[in-house]
Amino acid sequence: MRRKSYLERQGYNLRERLNVYAGMALGALTPIVLTKKMFDSCVQERTPLAEVATWGASIVFNAIPFAAGLPIAIYGMIIGGVAGTLSAQQLRRGRIKRERESELVEITAA
Repeated sequence: MRRKSYLERQGYNLRERLNVYAGMALGALTPIVLTKKMFDSCVQERTPLAEVATWGASIVFNAIPFAAGLPIAIYGMIIGGVAGTLSAQQLRRGRIKRERESELVEITAA
């Protein structure tokens, strides 16, 4: 038997859980992408080698604080998870409201 996740036990459906997970992933990747954009402004040439170098520098630049014990990506994941959870809660409230309305329609029709 498969063990249910915390979000499943709280009544979130797949779409709502995916909102939370996507928020966490985006929160972890955002510092890397922003650092890459910062490095792009310093590069004069737009060659494939320069592109690889800016992505590599961005990843290394974000990995150094993590290796030193400052988990910046984890803070981003937490913030993204909170944003995803807020979005999922809004979706969940709408789903529950629609379910209740359809139950009322069925009850009044009977």
